[in-house]
Amino acid sequence: MKHVELIRILFVSTILFVTFMLIMWFKTAPNYIIPILKEYKIIPGPFKYECQDGAANPRDSHTEIKKICAGNGSMWTGAIDFNVCEVKGCILEYNLSKSDECHAVMLQSNHLEDRFIPRQDEQVWIIVSHETPFTLTPILGNKKWRGAFNWIFSYQRNSDIFFPWGEVIAKTYIPKRNYSAIFDAKNGTAVWLSSNCRTQSRRDEYVNIMGNIIDIDIYGKCGNLSCRNIIRKDDPNDVCRNEKSIQYKFYLSFENALCPDYITEKVYLFYQYDRQIIPVIRGIQNADEFLPKNTYVDASKFDNATQLAHYLKVLGNDRERYIAMLKEKDKYTVDTIVKVFETAMCSLCAKLHDSFNERCIDTKVWKSQQLNECRNPHDLM
Repeated sequence: MKHVELIRILFVSTILFVTFMLIMWFKTAPNYIIPILKEYKIIPGPFKYECQDGAANPRDSHTEIKKICAGNGSMWTGAIDFNVCEVKGCILEYNLSKSDECHAVMLQSNHLEDRFIPRQDEQVWIIVSHETPFTLTPILGNKKWRGAFNWIFSYQRNSDIFFPWGEVIAKTYIPKRNYSAIFDAKNGTAVWLSSNCRTQSRRDEYVNIMGNIIDIDIYGKCGNLSCRNIIRKDDPNDVCRNEKSIQYKFYLSFENALCPDYITEKVYLFYQYDRQIIPVIRGIQNADEFLPKNTYVDASKFDNATQLAHYLKVLGNDRERYIAMLKEKDKYTVDTIVKVFETAMCSLCAKLHDSFNERCIDTKVWKSQQLNECRNPHDLM
């Protein structure tokens, strides 16, 4: 009998000890552990992603400093000086380990798979996206994410926070150049650098059709030419792009999708680094709202690839007109991505300090709406 009683005491003691240790572990465990356990019903309690429609303000609305937290996969990971903003009361941290302290949480649209973050009441969640709807993750249609976000931070001008790929600005100093010598040094008509060939815009087919009219050299996986000393697209010392800008008259800056406001660094890099070449853009249909007139050629103004190619053939042989475009383009440069991101974050900071009626975005509907706004490539033939 005593033996049975001893076993019972040991059993109860073990249960109490294990329970105590679990409680202590829960208190000290990383903050993402408990949400995971709740989500998969290993321990009781709902895992709350959903936002609350109609919440009046970000949490702790009267605090002077709003803390913005961003996770891994963020588009920019540099420090932001909010002192340059009109509304200065914000800090940005790239750390979600203490997301319960954040007034706003920024998550990259294509890095949601491994996110287990407990949501706080009146906390603002922001989806960050520089991708077209054709490359957005299907996870946006997942039930747990469909009602999670309040604001959109993207390249679309109707976003809550507008963050373009670049911004063309006037130069403070315009260099003097021998434009006739620049024109005479160009022994190639058009160049295309790309390794992503099969796209929604069918740009590879478009380029092939143009190639029946004008000479186009294709570098990268989409062609049979290779370029030496490619560093990074956004590096001013990219020897490849610098050399091709001297050699060719036109650079084919064709986007992978034909969507509103989608104009990427492919264009901006040829304004930013004084590259003496005229970009030919194909993507958006309102380029004049992003780029200075008479500094580029817009494919959307032509019915098909053949018409565009014939136009480039004439323009490339017209010394006076071509040089006039180079001179006009030389009046502009591009704000660095740091400055563009800083401007967007200033807008976010001001919005966090402003009273607002919070909404919950259905990301599946949002993605579907974006798809409907993009156009099909009917301009090939």
